[in-house]
Amino acid sequence: MQMLGPQSMAAFLRAGLGLFSILLWIFFALLIALASGYAGAMVAIHAGWLNPANLHSDHVTITVNDTDKDLLAWPAITAGFIGAFVAVPATMVIVRELKAMFDTFVLNDPFRAENGAHLRIIALALIVIQVSDFAQYYIELLLTLLFRRKDQHEVSLDFSLGGDTLTLWFLIAILFVLAAVFREGAKMRAEQNLTV
Repeated sequence: MQMLGPQSMAAFLRAGLGLFSILLWIFFALLIALASGYAGAMVAIHAGWLNPANLHSDHVTITVNDTDKDLLAWPAITAGFIGAFVAVPATMVIVRELKAMFDTFVLNDPFRAENGAHLRIIALALIVIQVSDFAQYYIELLLTLLFRRKDQHEVSLDFSLGGDTLTLWFLIAILFVLAAVFREGAKMRAEQNLTV
């Protein structure tokens, strides 16, 4: 199977990116609905309109505050929603830019100047995801510290720079280098076309 061209691996991957883009939009709509419902429930509970004890059935139980284990779950959930509202649109940008690149691959014309720009945008979107991951931790820590119970003196959250984080930063650097390679390749191609 060919890698480039109309009936190639690039065309297959381009179609897969289109499907993934649709799934991301559906997920984002569900995320908005879930976050809205969660925010509405939290407002209703704190306003006294809704009793958390009533939020259970035979199959599902929703715990807002687990006092037995001294856990306060909503700062983590809130920070998670904030992180998701940054990561999902950034992923949508990455998929859009990859689709645009694969369009040129399907046309058997990969060394276009705009492909370097697409790679830079992908790298920037990955930086946004990484920074939001760090911010999510600090938002959770801040909310936990601000809204802890009066008798709760210690707060501990786990955070580490794992291998995945370092790998992603390495990938971001590689994408910036590849963007420069595509830009130079397009420049050399343009110069070659002028000399012929």
